[in-house]
Amino acid sequence: MKKLVAILLVVLALASASPLFAQAAKPVKVAVIFFDFANTYLSYMRGGMKNFESTLGSSVQIDYVDSRNDQPTQNDQIDTLIAKGIDVLAINPVDPKAASTMIAKAKARNIPIVFFNRCPDEADILSYDKDWYVGTTPEESGVIQAQMIMNAWKARPSLDKNKDGKMQYVILKGTPGHPDAEARTKLVVETMQKAGFPIEQLALQPANFKTDDAKNIMETWLGRFGDKTEMVICNNDAMALGAVEALKSAGYFTGKKYMGVVGINALSTVVPLIKDDIMLGSVLSDPNNEAQAILLMAVNLVRGGDVLKGVKNGILGTFRDVRMPYFEIVKSNIEVAEAAYKKTETK
Repeated sequence: MKKLVAILLVVLALASASPLFAQAAKPVKVAVIFFDFANTYLSYMRGGMKNFESTLGSSVQIDYVDSRNDQPTQNDQIDTLIAKGIDVLAINPVDPKAASTMIAKAKARNIPIVFFNRCPDEADILSYDKDWYVGTTPEESGVIQAQMIMNAWKARPSLDKNKDGKMQYVILKGTPGHPDAEARTKLVVETMQKAGFPIEQLALQPANFKTDDAKNIMETWLGRFGDKTEMVICNNDAMALGAVEALKSAGYFTGKKYMGVVGINALSTVVPLIKDDIMLGSVLSDPNNEAQAILLMAVNLVRGGDVLKGVKNGILGTFRDVRMPYFEIVKSNIEVAEAAYKKTETK
């Protein structure tokens, strides 16, 4: 009996001295701060996070915070969370240019950060050795969108309504200065130009990633250009939905009256439109993959070891950034988008 007790005491002593044992048992308090709960894509990401929580164990506690699209509010929230003893911050910045302020707050208390969805400047990320970024490469989405458009144009000669061999298009751009809006707009056009694809831009106007703004702009364009427009290129699906609303009101998508519309995000709300041949397609950025990577990296940063342990599908960048891939979504592979968003449905 004495021998058994001695062995148990040795095991307990080794366990208490083992960093790995301590790390595994250590509770982790995570705060995930979203720029705006009202954002459709981020609502899916939040759902994916909530579904993934149970796999992290009961020792991981997660709070979800809404900054309501206001940077001063977000700054105050970070101060409050730090004062309450948060272990790690996952931040979706309202304004990525404010990252230096947020980093300074966390760095002063040695608190790790995982920025996501909106990428701060590389210099800001590299200014603190305990922060990372998780997101996509917006340039990639513009390239894929361009390829999808060119493939559709080739496969469906009826898209060339005036039969001039050239695609007349309009662009609904996101918020001016937003890195995703700028990159997607630039790359979708450049990719088509470099491929020698014949295009003519009729108009480009920011709709701030919003459905109502896009609907109003599209209505104006229909009055200005009539049926001359052959393709509506949207920086995201929310604006694509607005364009479709305006087009439906003008009698499109009935009979032979048609206009091509493409988006980015492949949201569940556009899946039926792609299935019904109303939208040509979209570009999926998988919110579930991104959600899991954010939480895993946040916990790993607190517990030590490999920051990327358990992260799937991400591509390691050059400045502590992890990029999730995009996928073309059209009618023939619509089940890919359906499966991705099903995983984000909260039970």
